[in-house]
Amino acid sequence: MKSEKKCTSEYGFACLLATAFLLLLTACATAPPGPSGGSTLTASDIAKERELAEKQLAIRNYPAALKHLQKVLEVNPSDPQVHYDLSIVYRAKGIYDKALAHLKEAIRLKPDYPEAFNALGSLYIDMKEYDKAIKWLEKAATDIYYKTPHYAYFNLGRAYEEQKKFDLAITNYKRAVEIAPRFSRAYFRLGAIAEMQGKLKEARLHYEKALLYNTQNPEVYYNLGRVYFATKQYKKAASAFKRVRILAPATELADKAARYLKWLKGY
Repeated sequence: MKSEKKCTSEYGFACLLATAFLLLLTACATAPPGPSGGSTLTASDIAKERELAEKQLAIRNYPAALKHLQKVLEVNPSDPQVHYDLSIVYRAKGIYDKALAHLKEAIRLKPDYPEAFNALGSLYIDMKEYDKAIKWLEKAATDIYYKTPHYAYFNLGRAYEEQKKFDLAITNYKRAVEIAPRFSRAYFRLGAIAEMQGKLKEARLHYEKALLYNTQNPEVYYNLGRVYFATKQYKKAASAFKRVRILAPATELADKAARYLKWLKGY
């Protein structure tokens, strides 16, 4: 009793201090982590990581982009742009389930996100789920706030082309070039459909238009060379096939061009 009394009187303040310290340690040990999960990144650090991620995405260095995006996601898990960018990385790596999950999360966080609608539709094309693709691409194409709807119309063309609904594909490719007259890829697909249908003059015009706005696509040169060859414009055909070998050396496409060039000796 004497010792207990002594603790509560003479040493009371020390006892109370020790008890408070123990309670503080317990609270620190059991307290839940903050929103950042314990991250020490500052706002400036996050901005820098985002900037680095965007730069790596632009040059298609996906492993480096993923590293920076994961740091940002740890701090800002509710940022739809981060989920959108992560979907680009995972799609490029062929990990479609993760790309799909991040796109759906981006749309959940930002329901008015036409860029994500278009990306989701394009992803569904890769997954060969064309009806789902068309649903999302139509949603993107008709969104009045979407600044680049020609991408959605182009992807709609791709989806319909895959379904062999060529009239609908042509309609959407043409809509894409009405909005963006310098859209080389849309002219290329129009040329490919025309060539397949035996409309060689029309195909040639579309391929030439595609090259007018992008002179570095070996596929366009190869297809155009094939049309020139079929219409006996052999000098032009040889020139196009030679261009393929310059732009895409040591590829299957270059090998195909070389086989044509064997028939075109002297041109």
